[in-house]
Amino acid sequence: MLLSLYLENYALIDQQSIEFAEGFNVITGETGAGKSIIVNALALIMGERASADFIKAGKSRAVLEAVFDIKGRNIEGYAGDEVLIITREISLNGRNLIKLNRRVVTQAELKKISRYLIDIHGQHQHQILIDPANHLEILDLFTEQKPRSLVREIFAQYHAVKKEYDLLLQNRDLRQEEKDFLNFQLTELVSANLQVGEYTELKTEKSRLDSFTEIAAAVRGVAEKISGLQDGLRYNKNKLAQVVGKETTLQTLADKAETLSLDFEDFHASLTDYENRLEFSPQRLDEINERLDLLNKLKRKHLKQLAEEDITVLLIKKRDQLQTLLSGLADTDDRLAKLEKNLATAEKAYLQAADELSQHRQAIAAELAQKIIGALQALRMPHTQFKINFTRGNYTADGLDTVEFLISANAGEPIKPLSKIASGGEISRVMLAIRKILAEQDQSSSMIFDEIDAGIGGETALAIAEAIHRIARKHQVICITHLAQIAAKADYHLRVEKTTGNNTTAVRVEPLAPEQREREIARMLSGKITENAAAHAQELLEQA
Repeated sequence: MLLSLYLENYALIDQQSIEFAEGFNVITGETGAGKSIIVNALALIMGERASADFIKAGKSRAVLEAVFDIKGRNIEGYAGDEVLIITREISLNGRNLIKLNRRVVTQAELKKISRYLIDIHGQHQHQILIDPANHLEILDLFTEQKPRSLVREIFAQYHAVKKEYDLLLQNRDLRQEEKDFLNFQLTELVSANLQVGEYTELKTEKSRLDSFTEIAAAVRGVAEKISGLQDGLRYNKNKLAQVVGKETTLQTLADKAETLSLDFEDFHASLTDYENRLEFSPQRLDEINERLDLLNKLKRKHLKQLAEEDITVLLIKKRDQLQTLLSGLADTDDRLAKLEKNLATAEKAYLQAADELSQHRQAIAAELAQKIIGALQALRMPHTQFKINFTRGNYTADGLDTVEFLISANAGEPIKPLSKIASGGEISRVMLAIRKILAEQDQSSSMIFDEIDAGIGGETALAIAEAIHRIARKHQVICITHLAQIAAKADYHLRVEKTTGNNTTAVRVEPLAPEQREREIARMLSGKITENAAAHAQELLEQA
């Protein structure tokens, strides 16, 4: 049960806490007074999408907080709690916040929990009711959960097998030339004898061999130059030796020439030895270059993107994928036969479960139709005929049934789809009849009726008031209405009033004392409070 609703900087409300009572709560007010503000606030409490438009002009944040009595309710995650507090904060900066009992939750979690607490029925519900696409869902509000869950479970199994079967059937029809091409690709990759890490290793070895070539060429060139210098040095050293006897001072230079000649010989010998020790194979380099050319060619043909990792790893993956695909294509017929058998078994199980669900639905539909007829007769539709029509549809998780509500609202009229009813008042009564019956088993503790009385007046209004009053015996009802007949039946009366002053507009929601309530109902009857209206209002209240 909704105990209270606190609003701060919300729409035209500065700050207010609105208390609600058990039973039948009614909210009234002049047209444009802001009654819809309350319904919109409750929709936000239920998890509807928030907008900065809800924030009062000039403010940066709006706060909405609803307190529910949940004693005895087995709500998942809140079993044992006596109250549940739902808080929503809406900010201009988009940083909205949702809390359940002071714990931050997601919008999805709020929606999941709020459906056990409150149910709103307004003018938009009429569009849902007249659309045949929603009729199965409405009917299933009255059916048992177990057969519906079984159909969903079996359908999921059937759908999974059928999806695999259809995909395999499509693969089997792959054209032969495509298979040949796949085989050609695989043969090319297999014959390449790919090794993991090979590409990286070859690149490293090639770099080393390329360096050896450069080094060997350099050493060989220096050795040749030194050999030439040795010949010249040896000739000049001998020339000095020939003239040393004639000029003893040249002995020092001759000795240096000898030492230099020996050094050159030693340097040349070292270069030759280094060159001889270099491990270089031009044949190996040619082999590496040839192998790298092949791998790069395979990369261009088989890999769509340039890879930073070793391309042999990717080429091996490609090879394995081709092997798997071709292997799968090779035994497609066997797999198809097996899947076809599994599909037939799954389909048989689905059809059996769907037929049982359909039989259950049709039995419930017959009972429901009679209950709706009875409820509509009590709502001043004495000649109503109501039927729930079944047709067999496609395989779905909800079974094979397609249903549509059919009605004849007046004597002598043929029964026809509910969507063909022109009267908004008749649609409202059908909706109320369904809600009244559903109230017997509905888990929502609070029901909100937003001007469900549209297009209704007179004796019919009294009948609707009585129907809502009966619902309120088992559920808390909050009804926004413009009809005095309905307001008079309420256990607790709230009035919405809009005031304007100092270039500002404000909305307040206040409970009415008995005298105030009589005056409000008189206003609702005639638009202004007259002696006759007051007397009529008093009479309605006494009859309630």
